[in-house]
Amino acid sequence: MNPKWLNLVGILLLIVIFCIGCSDVKEMPAPPGPPKPPPPGVKYIYPEESSTPSAPKPSPSLAPVPTSGPKNPRYIYEDGAIHVGADGEPIGLINNPDATNPTHKELLAFIKEDTSDSKIYFKGFERQGEIILARVCADFAEEVHNNAEAKGIKAAWVGIDFKGEEDGHALNAFETTDRGLVYVDCTGEDTLGSQALRQLKSIDAPTSWDKIAYVEVGKIYGAIYIDYAKSLSYDFYETYKRKWQECEEILCEYNDEVLRYNREIAGKIYYVYILNDSQRCWEKIA
Repeated sequence: MNPKWLNLVGILLLIVIFCIGCSDVKEMPAPPGPPKPPPPGVKYIYPEESSTPSAPKPSPSLAPVPTSGPKNPRYIYEDGAIHVGADGEPIGLINNPDATNPTHKELLAFIKEDTSDSKIYFKGFERQGEIILARVCADFAEEVHNNAEAKGIKAAWVGIDFKGEEDGHALNAFETTDRGLVYVDCTGEDTLGSQALRQLKSIDAPTSWDKIAYVEVGKIYGAIYIDYAKSLSYDFYETYKRKWQECEEILCEYNDEVLRYNREIAGKIYYVYILNDSQRCWEKIA
């Protein structure tokens, strides 16, 4: 890959998709018809095929791999480390050998029915050496993956590294039979502001935290609430983002005008006269 290309404005450096399935398969199954290659720079990796072990990345979602013993087929191995959840326990993916790729409609129906997103995103706190009440994006993606497989829907757990940032992000991917690869981010509400997601809000308060994610190497990671994501293309995300920013600018200008008006009328008394029917009759007689 041309190194100059990696210096684009986007912050996304590397996307690694972990999809555990049959050991003799190296790529996610393609939908019916001509095979569709993965996006440039995206690689589908299975845990048992992780790269040569090396020093683990400085990320709280990775833990050193034990030096002895066989690898657990449910765990996600990367660069000599295992992906873990907020509690420090390995992410465990439970696959259904009978699971199949869904249609886009079936996928949306499952995501809206699944309640993983209703839980709170929280990095937790430590008490006597134990992490309490912790739940981060890796945990959400694990639960959605396992719930989907249990429903007979083949799913992938996706790990993303951001350029210049220590913490990455986790979400899910599904290969639909009619719309191709779909990224879904079901990370729940972040009540304490500890979650650094680049997701766009809607005008109304969301009734769920399910989002369609927009992932392209070299571009900013984006997510739009599922009811507002009318397209899967990154161009749609960029257009939606621009319109939302324009809406915010208009709202800020309006709020500034309200503040100026309130300052101008502060401390002043205004009298409003209403001419009713009795007054009109009296004026005519007079």
